[in-house]
Amino acid sequence: MSLVLIISILIRLVALVWSVVLLRRLRDWRIGFLSVIFALMAARQFLTLLTESKSWQLSVTGHAVELPGLVVSIMAFLAIVLLDRQLSEQQRSERALRWSEKWFRTVDATSPLTA
Repeated sequence: MSLVLIISILIRLVALVWSVVLLRRLRDWRIGFLSVIFALMAARQFLTLLTESKSWQLSVTGHAVELPGLVVSIMAFLAIVLLDRQLSEQQRSERALRWSEKWFRTVDATSPLTA
């Protein structure tokens, strides 16, 4: 069993859970697509882990083949973190815009100059 492969699977599962949370919050098809991709990537690596070796001894060396998968896992995790931050900032900006529009309508309606 490869430690690199296990870490990669765990990172992808965390990214999958995070993307599902974002999907429930935002209901956007692009995040749904991203969630499906994360699930498929994690399933593929899990199958690789199951078929990789007959012995279940943890090994660290000699698994340079799985390093690109680990890099992809880290990049996928960072992508979902950055997407979450960007969407959260966008939601804050939209709330602030709605609040300022409401405030200006209130001020404009109570202004004696508009009559």
